[in-house]
Amino acid sequence: MTHIPRAHSVDAADPVYQALVGRIDIMLDGKLQQHVTAYDMDAGYVVRAVLDDEGRMQANAERDALLVEQVTGRVEVRQRHSAAN
Repeated sequence: MTHIPRAHSVDAADPVYQALVGRIDIMLDGKLQQHVTAYDMDAGYVVRAVLDDEGRMQANAERDALLVEQVTGRVEVRQRHSAAN
C-alpha cells in the first residue's frame, strides 16, 4: 500500500470505508492504538473497542455488538513495516 487514507472505517456502509491492502499502525497522541474500527486524521479521532481491565474487548448488554468509544487527539497513521505483517 503506498497511499494511506486520511480517514478510514472497517464498516463498508461508512462513507470513509476503503479496502486497505497491507497493515497500518494507528497512533493517538503518540500511543499505538489497538482494536481500531475507524479513524480520521483531519478530524482528530479514533474509534476503538472498549477494553476491560484485563484488555478484553467488551460487548453490549445484548452481547450482539462490541462496545466502542471515540477518543480524540493527534492521529497519525503509518504503514507497518515489520516482518510480522
